[in-house]
Amino acid sequence: MRTFRAGMYAIIAVVGLIVFVLAGCSKDASNSPANTNGSQSGSDTKSKIKLKLVGQGYSNLTKIPGFEDRTANVGDYLRLIADEYTKLNPHVTFDVLSLNAADGTTQQLDVEIASGKLPNVLFDSEGRSAKYRGMGLTAALDGYLSADERSDFIAGSLPERDLWRIPVYTTPKVMAINKTLFEKAGLVNLLPDPSVRKWTTDEYVKALKAINSPPNVYSTILFAKTQSAAESIMGYLWPFGAQMFNSPDFSKAALNSPEGVKGTQFILSLLDQGLAVPAPAALTDDDMWALFEKQQLAIAPEVPVFESMGKEKGFEVYYVAYPAPADKKSSPMGVFTDNLIVFENKDPKVVEESAKFAKYVSEQWGPILAAARNSFPLRKSQMDKMNLSAEQQAVYKLMSQEGIMNIGQGLSQYADIRELYKNMNQALFTKHQTPEEALKWFEAEVNKILTR
Repeated sequence: MRTFRAGMYAIIAVVGLIVFVLAGCSKDASNSPANTNGSQSGSDTKSKIKLKLVGQGYSNLTKIPGFEDRTANVGDYLRLIADEYTKLNPHVTFDVLSLNAADGTTQQLDVEIASGKLPNVLFDSEGRSAKYRGMGLTAALDGYLSADERSDFIAGSLPERDLWRIPVYTTPKVMAINKTLFEKAGLVNLLPDPSVRKWTTDEYVKALKAINSPPNVYSTILFAKTQSAAESIMGYLWPFGAQMFNSPDFSKAALNSPEGVKGTQFILSLLDQGLAVPAPAALTDDDMWALFEKQQLAIAPEVPVFESMGKEKGFEVYYVAYPAPADKKSSPMGVFTDNLIVFENKDPKVVEESAKFAKYVSEQWGPILAAARNSFPLRKSQMDKMNLSAEQQAVYKLMSQEGIMNIGQGLSQYADIRELYKNMNQALFTKHQTPEEALKWFEAEVNKILTR
C-alpha cells in the first residue's frame, strides 16, 4: 500500500523531538516512562517476560533523526523502541518481526498465527488490525486508560467503550496542489484562499479546466487498478453528504443514497470532460506519485506528504480540502490511523505488560513516529512537541475544522469492502455500470459481507 509512501520525502522536522524522547527514555526512575505506564523501577526483581512485537516495515521510519545508526534498515525502529522499553523494564525482552509494508498486507503474520504462534503486540493501521479483532484475538484495553488519559486523545479517536486499540497518529486525505504550475500559468487566483483552503465543485472544475494541458500537464487523476489508496477516490464523496454506513454500529451500507449518486456522478464528470488522466481503471496510486513528481499532474488526491518532494524537484506544494457542492458547508476527511493492538494470552501478566508497552509507545514515541510518517499525533498533549511546517499546520487546522469521516476502517471486513469499492470504480470508469447500478450492487455486496 502506498498511502504513506513518502519514505524519501519526509517533510516534518523531527530533530526537536529527540530531546523529548530521550528525556522520556531516561533510566532515571523519576523521569522514566515506566512511571507513566505503570511499570516500576527495580523491575529486575519481577518475573521475566518475553513479548513478540510485530509491526509494518515502513520505509519512512528509517534513519530517524537522533537514532540514525539504530534505524538504518527497514524495521529497525521496532527494535529501537523495544530496546528502550527493556532499559526501563529489564524484566521484559522482545522478539521483533517487521512485516513487508510494500505489499500492504499482514501475510507474514497471518502465516504465523495460522501455525498457532500468536504475537503479543501489533503496530499497524487500524484497517489491517481490525481483522484480528474480528477473529476474537485482541485483548480488551478499557481498563488500561484512565479518564485523564482518555480525555487527552482528540475527540473521535477513541470509542466510548470496547477499546481494542491504542492510536498513535493519524493523517487525512486532502488535495495536494502543485502551486508552481498554477503560478507559471497565471492561474493561482483560481486556487482556494490560504485562509480558507476550501472550494466548491464549480471552482474546482474551473481550475482543472484552466490548468489542463495533456500530455504535458494533466489536471488530476483517478485510479482503480488495485484497492491501494482507494480512499483517495472516496474522498470526493464525503463533501456531498455521502456516508459509507448509516448506523453507529456499521451494520448496514449507506453509500447507495442520493448523496452517493451525486458524488459518484461528479467523479465521472471529471473523466467525461477530459480533466483526469485517461484509463483510470488501469492506473494505481503509484502512477499518481510518478506524475506528480514529474510535474505532469497539477492536483493529487492523497495524504499530505509531498512538501519535501516539491523542494527537491523545485515546486511548491499547497494543500486544500476536497471540493464541496455550493449548498454544503463542510468537507469531512477520511483519515488513516496507525495504532497498537494487544493479543489475548492465557497469562494475564503478559497481557498487562503488553498493554503497558502499547501505552509507552503511544505516550513516548507518538510525536517521533508521527513526524517521520508525515502525520499528526492524536494526543492533545503531544501537539506542542511537533515542529509542523506552515502547510502541515494548515492541514491540521482544516482537519479539526471540517471533521473526520469514519469510513469503517475498524471493521474486520474493511479490506473486503475496500476491494468491492475498487471493483465498483472499475465498472464505473469503464462505463459498464451507471452510478445508480454500481451503488446498488455495492450496497448489496457490502451488506452480504457485514452479515457473514
